[in-house]
Amino acid sequence: SIDRYDEGAYRTLMQLHAQSGDRAGAISIYHQLSSLLERDLGVAPDQQTTALLTELLGDRLGRATSLGNAAEQQFSGKSRFGS
Repeated sequence: SIDRYDEGAYRTLMQLHAQSGDRAGAISIYHQLSSLLERDLGVAPDQQTTALLTELLGDRLGRATSLGNAAEQQFSGKSRFGS
């Protein structure tokens, strides 16, 4: 039978989504698990699952920062108003 509370399976699914470029999907899987565990068992996801979420969020924020830095470098030295 399928264990609907198997966090290892959820982590694997999260990793597969992330590896395919679907970070939002991976994060959504975490939130689905979190809601299920809270509703049915009154607990939060375990430390490994939460660490994976943190890693996914950190990667997303890291990429956004990199993009912001690249844009900033591209326009550095130019006045905001073109003068």
